[in-house]
Amino acid sequence: PADRPGRAVIELAAGHRIRGRVVDEEGRPLGNVRVAYDDGNQPFGEGGSGSTDAEGLFAFDELPAPCPFDFSRAGYSEVRRRDLPLDGPDVVEVRMAPAGVILGRAVDGAGRPVGSFRVRLGFSPQRRPDEPTAGLTYDLFEPGQEFHAADGRFRLADLPVGTPLQVTVSAPGHEDA
Repeated sequence: PADRPGRAVIELAAGHRIRGRVVDEEGRPLGNVRVAYDDGNQPFGEGGSGSTDAEGLFAFDELPAPCPFDFSRAGYSEVRRRDLPLDGPDVVEVRMAPAGVILGRAVDGAGRPVGSFRVRLGFSPQRRPDEPTAGLTYDLFEPGQEFHAADGRFRLADLPVGTPLQVTVSAPGHEDA
């Protein structure tokens, strides 16, 4: 009521900051890398995101602690949920590896190429705790990618490096393998 107004005390903790640089495996700066913090790349994430400049530099302040970071750029393996030191005087370096590629060939039981087939990816059921986890686009799981190649060869690109995957090949008239 007007004669007894309510009172709320809200205490805000000081935010944290980071200055970083994203480089490739050779130490060259990577521009236009999407940098998301505190799940800012998720639909209901509370964080935010930005991009590196031409020198691979990024900076954020007003961060929560702890604060995981994700890094993505076409042609490079995504870096997910990386904990980085906050509030330090130095620029934090993050290395990104080129994206992985799976090259394969679909053949029948006699070793002859299968000309029309589908390739689906899934995460390996035999993962070890120290192996990296990375996102894949859903269409690689279902329905997968169709290939029509007389020599049976296929190529899947822009895959996360080091993440164990299960590859399944399906073709009409053949058992999945």
